[in-house]
Amino acid sequence: MNKALHAFVYLFLILAGASLWFELQLQSQREVLTDRDRIQRDYIIKLAATIEDASKPGEDDTREVVEVLKMDESPLDISSDEDPSTKDLLESVQYDEQYEKGGFKTFDWRSDAVKTKLKAVYLVDAEGKPMVEDGSKVMSTGNGNTTTDMLDSLFKASGEQLAKLNSTRAELPKLRKALNMAIKEVNEVKPVARKRLEEMNNRDAEIAKLNGEKAELQSQVTKIKAQIGELESEIISKSEQIQLAQEEIAKKDEDIQTYKDRNELLTKQLREARALNQGAGSVGTTMAGGTTQVSFGEKGKIIRTENEFGFVVVELSSAALDELKGTKRDKPIFQGTELLVKRFAGPEDKVGSIIGRVKFRQEVPGKNYVVFDIDTFMQQGTLEVGDVVFSD
Repeated sequence: MNKALHAFVYLFLILAGASLWFELQLQSQREVLTDRDRIQRDYIIKLAATIEDASKPGEDDTREVVEVLKMDESPLDISSDEDPSTKDLLESVQYDEQYEKGGFKTFDWRSDAVKTKLKAVYLVDAEGKPMVEDGSKVMSTGNGNTTTDMLDSLFKASGEQLAKLNSTRAELPKLRKALNMAIKEVNEVKPVARKRLEEMNNRDAEIAKLNGEKAELQSQVTKIKAQIGELESEIISKSEQIQLAQEEIAKKDEDIQTYKDRNELLTKQLREARALNQGAGSVGTTMAGGTTQVSFGEKGKIIRTENEFGFVVVELSSAALDELKGTKRDKPIFQGTELLVKRFAGPEDKVGSIIGRVKFRQEVPGKNYVVFDIDTFMQQGTLEVGDVVFSD
């Protein structure tokens, strides 16, 4: 009897030890399962935040959608009186304007109520016990409050979003083709439009120019008419003023003739200067005792002008000073030395135009500067800083 009791006690101790061992193993597995359940639930919540809920438009759903303009499909050679045929580029594309407005909200399962549903594996009754169907099968779905129900709704939304993505991908080539056609037509039309715009701008400029000339002519006509009216009034009222006007006209005729004679002389001198410019030779430097020849070429530039007082200051080159004063610079520049003045119209002008002549007045000691008087008889315009003096 004692042996049997001892055996029973030993067996009980062995079973208790085994039970304790299994309890410890289950405890460690329970912690693993708990952590796994928590991690899976957290990532399900994160994944849900990336999936759109088609039943909940985004917050910007009131934003105005830009109307798609219809493209003109008619050729360019149709009459302007005809109504062109048009086409909507998005007509053949399955396009949901809600995506342009603001899209849809994503699932937000961060609330404690949703987390409770994610923890619920089975349907429970009022007493908190799992509900069964068919007498033995435990119910895990049916009222939207279990993990299965929540994952089913997420799976359905994910499928809809994927279907929309795939349909959008399928429509993109159509849209690209339509856009390419539109771009091609625009590229063909733009050169023609540019040419026509340029022609229109040229016409506008010409019209503006003609209008300006017309206004100027009208102004001149008005002035002339006013002058004629005044003259007629004076002729009618005062015969003496008529005689005075005739005398003034005669005087002006004399002045005009004088100006013509001076102009002819100036023109002749310019022709002679240009002839010298085209031929060989050099401009003479007149002295009291004779004429000293100055070699052909540029001698310097004007650095200061005093047109009001009739003189300019010229900076001569070292070579020009050597020629005029000698290499030792010990000879005075002869009185009566004359140089021509020319001006270049721009970088493209390699010859320049003669605009006057200057005559030596005095030197500036210790400098390359020389003062020249302006020959007003040869002057064709106001001399400026930068004009070139030269010998021809």
